[in-house]
Amino acid sequence: MRSATSFLRLSLLVCCIVGVPAGYGQSLNWSSRSTHPNVSNVGGSYERNGVSAVAWNGGIWVAETSTQGCSGVNGHSDCPVMISNNLGSGGGSSIYFSVPAPAYSTYFVGGQILGNSNPALLAVGTTLYLAVNDSYGSAYIFYSTDGSNFNGTLSGNWTQNYLIGYSPSLALDSSSNTLYVGYWNSETYNPILCSANASTHTSNGCQNLTGLRTMNFNPGIAVYDGLLYMGFEDRGDSHCLYFYKYTPSTNGFAFWNPLNCGEQTSSAPSLATHNGELYVAFRTNDSSQKFTVRVSTTGNDLGYRQQPGFSTDGPPDLFDMNLVGVNEMQEFQVNSHVLNTSIGTP
Repeated sequence: MRSATSFLRLSLLVCCIVGVPAGYGQSLNWSSRSTHPNVSNVGGSYERNGVSAVAWNGGIWVAETSTQGCSGVNGHSDCPVMISNNLGSGGGSSIYFSVPAPAYSTYFVGGQILGNSNPALLAVGTTLYLAVNDSYGSAYIFYSTDGSNFNGTLSGNWTQNYLIGYSPSLALDSSSNTLYVGYWNSETYNPILCSANASTHTSNGCQNLTGLRTMNFNPGIAVYDGLLYMGFEDRGDSHCLYFYKYTPSTNGFAFWNPLNCGEQTSSAPSLATHNGELYVAFRTNDSSQKFTVRVSTTGNDLGYRQQPGFSTDGPPDLFDMNLVGVNEMQEFQVNSHVLNTSIGTP
């Protein structure tokens, strides 16, 4: 498999760079969008038209829910979850992972993991986590050490007490090796925050956050400067992009509104960190559906804005390439069921 650097350079050969003002921390220049036609048939139904990507094991790994091979069971329709890697080489593989049914199983067809929304990936050292929700409102987290066999499952009481809607979101607190998962409660519309020990693969339990504002989709989450940041589209008619800050030591949530509803979105945002800064990527809530990024250097504001100029059908996904030794960020989004990407360079 080619290196992550080779993948990025191949993408850059077909891209031009969108400039940004100098002098703002690690402000990024976002390339124009390039297409990966070997990854097609992505999603299609509402909130299934996105992907999750990570830099791991020297390459790029992307998880998505296919439009092909969907199976109906008792009136439900879930579709195979696919993993693609090494996309830049032109010979990247897109395969269905066969996994044994976990103890708290949903249905699996032909040994394939099925989902009804966007899956989520998270790289933790030598382990790759995959989070999947099904149309019954159940949530599952698998893990792999080779990227092709997701035989491990998170143990303990996970989300059996709640009906989960839309997609999961994953984040890691490296200081405590805690894995966080953000969900959307389909009955009450509020967020659910779960956590687990990333070393032992054991659940710490979940919090059904009924005291927080209701949301239209799952929250996007990221750990920055010791706090867990949670971004979401407010359930009110305003479609405002709001946030919460979670302090693990006190289990406290503080509402954060740095934009004063200056940004509206129509999908779940993607939160990520890069070179000591917090990035929030989202799709605008208008007919242009523009990919937009807000940046914070302190965690106290989102004062910088970038809008490279391209649109996205579904929620974008943003991730840090420093995990494989490349000082760049990358973003994936889906247009007309085809995977597209843009690269952010300092």
